[in-house]
Amino acid sequence: ESTQPWHAVEDAIPHVDLATGVRVVPALPNAYRLSMFAADGFDAVNRVVGLQVASGEFAPIKDIVGERSAAGAIARMAVLHQGWIIEAGGRFCEDAVASEKPNMRCEISPLVSYWGEDLGGQFREAVSLPLMVVSLQESQGHAVDGGLRREMSLRCLDTGTPEARALEET
Repeated sequence: ESTQPWHAVEDAIPHVDLATGVRVVPALPNAYRLSMFAADGFDAVNRVVGLQVASGEFAPIKDIVGERSAAGAIARMAVLHQGWIIEAGGRFCEDAVASEKPNMRCEISPLVSYWGEDLGGQFREAVSLPLMVVSLQESQGHAVDGGLRREMSLRCLDTGTPEARALEET
């Protein structure tokens, strides 16, 4: 049982008009929704860590559908990661634009690049969507989509291989 408080939040809740059977999507709030907020749990812990991120990297998930949904967060991440690739000199087949759709996703593992660093020279040929850029550790047993052939990078290599040791020596 939770000891956290419930908050009454005004919301525009779609409903069915029982007299006509028509679905109504109100423009103004017409009901209260009971919610719990993550910040309410801060009182129950000894420490809290906050992260400050650029607005283009922030994707709150507050709704089931729309921009503030899980699909909206996936779309923002896909566009952000596609931007990193373009900034690194990459290009996409047929000028495809990343989105939340499974066949249009673009994702770069944080084990490869955390904020777009070290991607220069990795995208010499046009890549197609969907694209999942994974580290060597993640790719074992998995296919890497998008037809991407990457150059060796310490970040993407198993450090125990001869290739990684050779790069470390240079």
